[in-house]
Amino acid sequence: KTDLIVLPPILDGVEESLAVAGITNWLISHHGAGGRIATVCAGSFLLAETGLLNGRDATTHWDFADMFKIRYPEVQLQTHRLIVDGGDYICCGGVSAWMDLSLHLLARFAGKDIARQCAKIMLMDPHREHQTPYGMGGFRKNHNNKNILKVQQFIEDSYSNPIQVKDMAAIASLGERTFLRHFRTATGKTPGQYVQQVRIEAAQTLLETTDLGVDRVAESIGYEDYSAFRKLFKRIMGCTPSAYRQRFGMVE
Repeated sequence: KTDLIVLPPILDGVEESLAVAGITNWLISHHGAGGRIATVCAGSFLLAETGLLNGRDATTHWDFADMFKIRYPEVQLQTHRLIVDGGDYICCGGVSAWMDLSLHLLARFAGKDIARQCAKIMLMDPHREHQTPYGMGGFRKNHNNKNILKVQQFIEDSYSNPIQVKDMAAIASLGERTFLRHFRTATGKTPGQYVQQVRIEAAQTLLETTDLGVDRVAESIGYEDYSAFRKLFKRIMGCTPSAYRQRFGMVE
């Protein structure tokens, strides 16, 4: 009787690895018999192939998000989350997240005290919940829509200034409603979400590579209200701008 199956990262090409004969039926069989399944990084692709994630939350490495969404549109992908525990399955993000998965499994099956003791012995951070500080998934540009590509370039060049939908629609030579539909289809985001992500990634770079005050960082990427920027950054990144700089800053 299998209690737990751990699917490791797929490192030699997702498509080739998914072709492993019989793996999906084997997983479905063991899951049906009560076995839990845990995945690390792109191992979630193997679990998604079984259909067991359809209509349910999951996560994988943020850089595989677009590929995952196209292949498994019925799965509710949450790439900002480091771990998703669905009870009978657990998914976690990037390769190094196997450590977070280990602590999570210890807490679940052996108790939080044991997990906390192991975290201290192994010098591990037991409080990681988000993978967005490590990457937000990039910007989809392989859609071949030249008009939308022009708008994306405009946003990336002008993100620190106010950007109106009517201006973006004019650049795309489309009516506003048509532009909004085409932009979301091409990029997977609304224009507002896209502008927000460009600004937050610019803020990440400034926090990592400069000693600008956080209020100046907010101002330089287009936010006059520091408090609003701080709240937005914490909501997306899972930590404050100051905490982010403390962890990833490269300026001595």
